[in-house]
Amino acid sequence: MAQLGSWSARATARQDFSPFNSTDIAHIKAAAVEQYIEPGTRLLAAGERVDRVMVVGSGEVELSAHTPGGRRVMAVVRKGGVMGDIPLFLEIPMPYDAVVSRRALVCELDRKALLAFLTSAPSASLRWMRSIALRLEDDRRRLLAVLTSDLTAQVAFLLLEHAEPGTGGKPVVHLSHEVIAQLLGARRQSVSRVIADLRERGVLSTAYREIVLDDPDALQDVAGPSLPAWPH
Repeated sequence: MAQLGSWSARATARQDFSPFNSTDIAHIKAAAVEQYIEPGTRLLAAGERVDRVMVVGSGEVELSAHTPGGRRVMAVVRKGGVMGDIPLFLEIPMPYDAVVSRRALVCELDRKALLAFLTSAPSASLRWMRSIALRLEDDRRRLLAVLTSDLTAQVAFLLLEHAEPGTGGKPVVHLSHEVIAQLLGARRQSVSRVIADLRERGVLSTAYREIVLDDPDALQDVAGPSLPAWPH
């Protein structure tokens, strides 16, 4: 459980678990079961009753919906991301499949352990509410980007939102063009053209399933002032 203590640090893509303090982490650590999960494993299934909550310690999980056009990625959850708590609290079926896309360390709390944690201290419940609010705000930010900006600005915003620390000191994004397109509701070919244009401008460089953000500030300029600023 050594990595659990770092889950409250800022997650570069999503900050779902950041409100919790070291005491909260210790309580969750004592009640949780953790394991490494291989890519392709489905953690939660769309339509099933939710009786557990999962927190991602490392790796990556895709949340995807079944649409008339096939499976579509709706969100990507990484370090600090929480899955399952909102449908558990609302007593509704899981809306998405949660499938591991990069080998992930997952911490699992069943319903009984979660409710025991939340009833142990009102402050812990308030912090969990803040965790949910952060995720809803994350969704609002992306909706704002999609509704108010052109595709180039949308792609720039999404790349900044999903940036992770890279080995060369520059932020990197580990998403394929297809997944970026699905997250934005755009065509893959259109997304590829935007990324090629940004590469020609010297804003980013690309490799297989990896986009290096060579100039994040310039990318923020592309995203535009109407979109939420990238948290440096």
